Amino acid sequence: AISMLPIRNSVAKLLASKLSKIEEEYLDCMILLSCIGTRVNQIIVDMIDGLNGITGLVSSIDVLVEEGLLEKEGSFIKFRHDSIMQAVHDFTPESNISRLHLDIGSKIIAQVTSFPSDNHDVYKDFVGEALIVAADQINLSREKKDSAVPRVEFSPKQCITFAKINLKSAHKAGPDIDRALRNLKFGLSFLRDASKTINYWKEHYN
Repeated sequence: AISMLPIRNSVAKLLASKLSKIEEEYLDCMILLSCIGTRVNQIIVDMIDGLNGITGLVSSIDVLVEEGLLEKEGSFIKFRHDSIMQAVHDFTPESNISRLHLDIGSKIIAQVTSFPSDNHDVYKDFVGEALIVAADQINLSREKKDSAVPRVEFSPKQCITFAKINLKSAHKAGPDIDRALRNLKFGLSFLRDASKTINYWKEHYN
C-alpha cells in the first residue's frame, strides 16, 4: 500500500509511474471516480457500474482501498489524497475525459428517470443529489482546456434534456447560489444550441 504522507511533485511522478503499470480494470475504476471528484456516493458508483463495459466497480474499489489509493467514509468512496485523483485525471487524455463526463451524466440521468415508482421512496432523498452530479458531469463535458481537442457535440434532443436537468439541478441547489447560477448558465447555453435547429424547436415548442 502507498503511504499517505504529504504528496509533493516527486511523489506525483511516482504515482503516475504506478498508474502506468496498474491493471486496466482498477485504472478504469479510478478514472471514472476521478471524473466525479474526490468523494463519490456509493449509490452513484452503483449507477455507473457497467458504463462503457467497465464492471465490477465495487470489487475494484475494495482492492484499491487495500492498496491505499481509495478509502471508504460512510456511504462515500474517496481518494486518499487529492493528488492521487489529479494524477489519475492527468493520466487520461482530455478527449476521453470529456466523453466520459457526458457518458457518466447520461447514465445517471437514465437511471434516475427509470426508477420504478415503488422504489422512489428509497431514493427520494438522493435523487436531487444525483441530478446535481449528472448536471455537473454534462456541463464538464462541455468545457475543454485544450483548444486542440474537438468540442463534444450534442443533438437538439440532448440539449433540451440537459437544459431541463440543469434547471432541476439549480432548483435542488438550495442556498448554494453559485451552483444554481452555474446550472442556469449552462441550461441557457443548451437552450441556445437547441434553438439553432429551428425545425426541431418548432416541433417541440409550437
